[in-house]
Amino acid sequence: MQHMSEFHGPTSGQYVLSGTHITGGTNKFNFGCPPTQHQPARPREPFSTVPFAPDPDFVDRPEILAWVRDKCAGPGARAALVGLGGVGKSQLAIQYAHSIRDTSLHTFVFWVHASTRARFEEAYRDIADRLQLPGRSDPKVNVLRLVSDWLQDTENGTWLLILDNADDVNVFYPK
Repeated sequence: MQHMSEFHGPTSGQYVLSGTHITGGTNKFNFGCPPTQHQPARPREPFSTVPFAPDPDFVDRPEILAWVRDKCAGPGARAALVGLGGVGKSQLAIQYAHSIRDTSLHTFVFWVHASTRARFEEAYRDIADRLQLPGRSDPKVNVLRLVSDWLQDTENGTWLLILDNADDVNVFYPK
């Protein structure tokens, strides 16, 4: 991938990618943009943007959840849940997100629908609004950069970012 972007500087968060990968192998996505001049404000309390409650009929998969927990144990860690549609990747990510929120009240949990570029950007706009980031209302602002800057700032604490339905790399690297 020749247009790969990376975070420049420390990150205090974790990624869980939930997507379909039919051809086998591993996808590794690193997201980030150069810093902007905006100084984001931190809201009082961490929050979650997970749009779903835990499913009461969820079939527990302790080995997979333990694997995700292990992979996401350190700062800047990443994990990808890969498989055919309908096998439960999103449900596993929902369970993991709620377990993080329940056990780590000081961790922000962000859910990003990544099925299309429009939904990806909409989720980032929602995050910027919830974080009350300065400059978010400016029609010229790059909201992806604005949120990325906030994520890179270790003073903002820990966070978990889940990219749901991250099936198409062109969502992140448009042509």
